[in-house]
Amino acid sequence: MNVTSSARTVPAPVPGILAMILGFCLAWAVCAHIPRLLYVDNFPVYRRQQLPAYAIFDPARADEPKYAFVGSSYIINDWVANDLDRGGWPEIEDPQSSYAATAELVADEEFGVSGLGFYDMGRPGPGFLDHIWYIDHALRAKNLKTIIYANGQSGMYHFEPNPYADVDRACLEALFILDGWTKRFPKSAGIITQYMDLIRSSGAYARGLDRFGKNWRDRLDPDSVLLMDRPLWVLREKLKGHRNDASGLSFRGNPHLAVNKPSEIRDALVWRLSWLARLDGPEQRRRTLELLDTAAHFYGDPRLDAPVQLNPPVSPFSGEEAQADILWTRMIAEVLQEAGVRLVWFFPPEVSIPPAQYEAVYKPGVVDPVRAIITPMGHVVSDHVVDHGLNQRDFLVQQSTDPPYSYGYKPSSIGKLKAVRLLLADMSRAGVLPGAHARGASCWPGEAGLPAVKMCVRPFTPSGPGACLPWPRGNP
Repeated sequence: MNVTSSARTVPAPVPGILAMILGFCLAWAVCAHIPRLLYVDNFPVYRRQQLPAYAIFDPARADEPKYAFVGSSYIINDWVANDLDRGGWPEIEDPQSSYAATAELVADEEFGVSGLGFYDMGRPGPGFLDHIWYIDHALRAKNLKTIIYANGQSGMYHFEPNPYADVDRACLEALFILDGWTKRFPKSAGIITQYMDLIRSSGAYARGLDRFGKNWRDRLDPDSVLLMDRPLWVLREKLKGHRNDASGLSFRGNPHLAVNKPSEIRDALVWRLSWLARLDGPEQRRRTLELLDTAAHFYGDPRLDAPVQLNPPVSPFSGEEAQADILWTRMIAEVLQEAGVRLVWFFPPEVSIPPAQYEAVYKPGVVDPVRAIITPMGHVVSDHVVDHGLNQRDFLVQQSTDPPYSYGYKPSSIGKLKAVRLLLADMSRAGVLPGAHARGASCWPGEAGLPAVKMCVRPFTPSGPGACLPWPRGNP
């Protein structure tokens, strides 16, 4: 008897595989467009859990005098303290411990100026090229008064490949922005064009063209100025095992906003909803004070006297990329002058550069060149690298290391409170904070109960900590 087969059946696994592929493609598509959908309202800082910097674009705040913190982790961070009660001494982090949140509290309570808005606009890692992106977006805010800029030694670079930034992409995004600046700021068009020519002559620009193609502008969202990678290029980088910023932060390689995994989509939605009832006014300041109390809980612990890994100072304005660094600084100063926005270049307190190295290398190699370029245009330098009065316990200890040590530049909530006072005092003297005057009383009641700490910065070495270094304004 002949048995004829009925209609062919599809093997059971095939529908499941097709559903997985379809789901993957759908998730990828959602990830690719979330930044565009949410961008205008939610400014992409380092993590969505950070301060809602999108509020700088809120039409209801159009008349509010605005001060934007732009830069790297030296000024964009939310460190509170080391949790010394837990193994590994993990870092406690909270958005209300940022420089921006602290500055808003201190400006009102200690300097007598209220109604000002301070905002974080940046992320740890990027160098000068990426900071153009953040400065451009800050300039879109209504009634922007001042950009407070800070960049640490690790962020003073331009075109060299870096594990924390995507310089190839940044070259193209910067060119798009700068092309618009030549029209928006015609008096500064000459130096902008010089800087654009320098970008086009770099190896990073050539790599960017090879990666994104000559028609790269077609892949760029003009509103957010985010350049999307070609999917096949990203897949190839993933298969090669590359874990740089371009291929590792997200499947699209977006250096500004990495929303690519289901957990991150979940977090984006959760924080989107929480922002509708975000902390504001008294609640916001109460939280900042609570975090200072948290840091004070550990302040008397001698484990925070760990030796410091000294950071050999660099001289970016006389190194291989000196021309780019000088042009960038002059261009930003001229653009902001034309825009009617003051630039305050802040050199925050740290204990990783000893006074002797500061005087011999860092001051003549970094601080003095910046001052010579920007102050003739009416801008301000606030330099407190070594002259600050902070001690070693005002900085976090590197977690999970044996023996423990401190990087010497990651301030706790208490360290940021002290640093912000120095910054605002300089801004007040320079007329950047009209009507401000230091009242002399602390905004934080718990400060009076802090234990006295002797200033003792001991260099970290493989053979053990060295002796205390001499330091100006150190405690006896």
